[in-house]
Amino acid sequence: MTSPDLLVIGGGSAGLSAARTARALNRSVAIVNDGPPGGDCTFTGCVPSKTLLSAGSLTFTDAMARVRATIASIAADEDVAALTDEGIDVVLGRAVVQSPNRVEVHGTVLRPRKILIATGARPQIPLIPGLSEIPYLTTDTLFDLEVLPDHLVIVGVGPIGVEMAAAFRQFGANVTTIEAADRLIGREEPRASRVITQVLRRSGVTVKTSTAASSVSLTDDDIQLTLAEDTLSASHLLIATGRQPNLSRLDALGLALTDQKAIRTNLKMQTSDSSIYAAGDVTGRSAFT
Repeated sequence: MTSPDLLVIGGGSAGLSAARTARALNRSVAIVNDGPPGGDCTFTGCVPSKTLLSAGSLTFTDAMARVRATIASIAADEDVAALTDEGIDVVLGRAVVQSPNRVEVHGTVLRPRKILIATGARPQIPLIPGLSEIPYLTTDTLFDLEVLPDHLVIVGVGPIGVEMAAAFRQFGANVTTIEAADRLIGREEPRASRVITQVLRRSGVTVKTSTAASSVSLTDDDIQLTLAEDTLSASHLLIATGRQPNLSRLDALGLALTDQKAIRTNLKMQTSDSSIYAAGDVTGRSAFT
């Protein structure tokens, strides 16, 4: 299908939902995705994180096995074969959007009537001296762990940092969280921050606020973080300082962006080009499904 009614760029939660809705309305649909459909929610976000949180009665090894099994089960309902059976064409590769009605994928030209951009977001990595030389974790790699960390340090304590602090602490890992702001999950009400901080501390998590890492280095035995007043050693370092929209290969469209470098949309999810829509994390709105 080279001229679908709707071309969805991105096969995560937003893209899949839109594609399936369009098919239910008897529209022709194609999805372009760089990798297996499912996106962050299935592979690195809500599915593995919630599965891990709910597996506290297991050993860490068994819990991670459950995480992988749950991912595989859900991914099977979203893979190429499943979508094809639903009448949705899936093109695997990176989309290069050349105009509102011309998209190229590995030499194949698609000419859709409408485009929905649902390219998601990726971890936002802070500019900490030495960090690029460290084998740090993000949610893209965290769920590949096979051995429980001895001491997990989490930089950034928004929703992801809070969840992973609770999850790894329940398996017996030593956990320290570092947050530059004066409270955790700063977008939420102060009372919520206080309650969550209390719960984490009661579970044994060391919570540091108004604290930032000025540098990071790797020794023979561990990772060293230099803070304002002391140093901290860790076996593993998780960076959870937020996410940034995936906008690569969209420059030709010249779409208006928000101050946070996300695609600006109206209440109908239209971008500054009314024939192009955007949904999901790429819009910078609430990044939870």
